Amino acid sequence: MDSSIEVTIAELKNVGLASLTLSLMKQTNFDERTVSALKELKERRGVPEEHDSDGAQVVVHREGNTAPNTELQQNNGNSNPTMLLQSQQEQVPRMRQITEPYVPPEIPPIPSLRDVFLTCRRSQPFERHLTESDVRDDLCRLSIAKKHAQMFVLPMLNPEENLQNGIEVTVYDINGSTFNMILRIWASKFHVLTGGWNSFKKAHGLQELRDVVTMWTFRHSSTGKLCFAIIHRSSPLSQTSVRTRRSKRLKQNR
Repeated sequence: MDSSIEVTIAELKNVGLASLTLSLMKQTNFDERTVSALKELKERRGVPEEHDSDGAQVVVHREGNTAPNTELQQNNGNSNPTMLLQSQQEQVPRMRQITEPYVPPEIPPIPSLRDVFLTCRRSQPFERHLTESDVRDDLCRLSIAKKHAQMFVLPMLNPEENLQNGIEVTVYDINGSTFNMILRIWASKFHVLTGGWNSFKKAHGLQELRDVVTMWTFRHSSTGKLCFAIIHRSSPLSQTSVRTRRSKRLKQNR
């Protein structure tokens, strides 16, 4: 290979480190040695520099915004790009948890039900962000959105089952524990799970706004009984909503 165009593994590694570092960091100020090294790498890749109205160098974010370098990061006077990259990489899992949409599995991750779900009749998963009424002890019920009831619950019913009278169901949690509940319709339009819902809610410490429940409706392959599998997760984006809701309550009570 012509030595003039040969690219060593070390150079590729340096280019990758610099590129990933710049793409992950929002605001970082480098010392002169690091700036010179990064400028050289940017020139090799043909990446233009940008400056603000005062002539200060800025970092371009992935979203297209720019921010001046106002924060100083030092390591005894020498900034280390590799250490900076490692620091940013530690934040990546949390960033992905917040930004990437959650896609529930088609089969609930409940080991004791694995064989049952391979042969049973079941619905696609659907989700509900818990509200205040879902966690109130005096109401003792989990609401199911009308569109979810029509798409994922009603098709699983047998002709003789009557929602007005209520249908006894078994609900499984992530551990395979069972809770006896009643599936019924209230006021001719609200589909709810009641009965043992309070026990399920307290067993898992569920809270309004913070928690999202994922649900599957299925017919047990051995008994034919109508069942639900319910698992929950905390939404990382819900804390602001919780604080806003609490703030509004405090203002109303004053």
